[in-house]
Parts: sequence; structure tokens; C-alpha cells
Amino acid sequence: MTAPSISTEFEARYVASQYSNTSTMAASPTPALTHVSLVEHWFLSKPLGADAATTKVGLYWESAAASGILKFDSMSVARWNGSAWENANCYSTCPGNWTSSQPERTYTGSAIGTGAGTIQSNTVSSFSPFTLASIGTFLLNPLPIDLISNTAVCTGGSVQIRWSTATETNNDHFTLEKSIDGIDFLLLSDPGRGQQPNGPGLFIHRSFTFRWNQLLSFVADRPQWGPQNF
Repeated sequence: MTAPSISTEFEARYVASQYSNTSTMAASPTPALTHVSLVEHWFLSKPLGADAATTKVGLYWESAAASGILKFDSMSVARWNGSAWENANCYSTCPGNWTSSQPERTYTGSAIGTGAGTIQSNTVSSFSPFTLASIGTFLLNPLPIDLISNTAVCTGGSVQIRWSTATETNNDHFTLEKSIDGIDFLLLSDPGRGQQPNGPGLFIHRSFTFRWNQLLSFVADRPQWGPQNF
């Protein structure tokens, strides 16, 4: 974020999953958003209470592909206003164009492959959840897959992980990871490249099974039992 207009204190938190509502878009400011990220979001708040401080909010990605980003054109910062997602790049004024970095929508880095980058909002005076989004002026930044289901079921001494996708766009591959605390993940398997459906309505189903001895975590050479996150 840029330096706030007055001295204040902010609290920020990153969440590696979609916000609870990803379908409601505010009609203004225009242009309205068409969709928001189903991958991640950020919380930004003022723990000492509301004040008059304003700032520009920047969002960072380590890998454009992992965040579902294909191009900077049409990309925007979204702010949840309590009931819908607003285009945070069009408060007071909009960018002069959406094909280059502008004062109202400054971006850096890469929007391709595993490249890292940032995008910055216009000046914001209210703080709440933020995430990456797209407008409809140009080709959208689609998520790489449309996930239908994702389950992990314990069957005897094994865990069967199953997931289904309806569509996949520019999806290079899947990875399966596990964690005890839901924060630090270890790689279990790299199932390989994604597959395109052969026609509309054809879902893609995948299934992998792991023995429990593959799922144990070790701390100081001592096995750690407990719930597993995949």
C-alpha cells in the first residue's frame, strides 16, 4: 500500500482461498466487475477504529498462473463493500485506458506463467476484503479450471482424494499437497498435465489414493498424527 494520508494503523491478512461471496458485483462505480478471484483474497482493516486515512491498496502474486492471471488488460482490484464487489480502480476517476499502467491502476511485474507481479487500486477510504478481479472491456482473466468437487475420504488404511472439473483453460498440471496445520504444505504427488474436456457437459474426474504412511508428518523425527489438509 502507499503511505496513508494521515498517520494510522492497518492490519492485513492473506487468505489462500476464495471469499465467501464471489458472485455479487456492484453496479457502480463503472465499469462494473465481471468476476473476482476464486483462488485468494486479502483482509485489510483498521484495528484502532475508523479514521479519515486514505491510501492505495496493492495486491501481489507470486505466480500469475497460480492466481489465474493471463494478462493485465481488464484486470482490476476489487473491494467488498459489505454486500457486493466494487471496482476499486474507479473511485473518483477511472484509468485513462485499461491497456497500460495508469495512476488509478498501477501494475508491475508479470501477468504470464510463473511470473510475479502487483496491481494497485485507486485511492481507497474504506477497508474490507480485497481481491483480484476483471472487467468486461477486454478478454477476461479466467481461472485455469472450473472445479466442481474436491473430496478426501478415509478408507481403511488409505485416503482417496477425488476431484472433478467442468472446464480447464491453460491448465499446465495439478499438484497434490498435504498439511497438518493448513498453512505449511508438503508435496505428495504431481499427477501431471490438465486435460481438456471433449465436449460441453463432459466432466473430468480424477482420483488418487495414498497409504497413511505416506501422509505422516515428522517433527524432530517423531511422527505427528492428526487431521490432514489436502
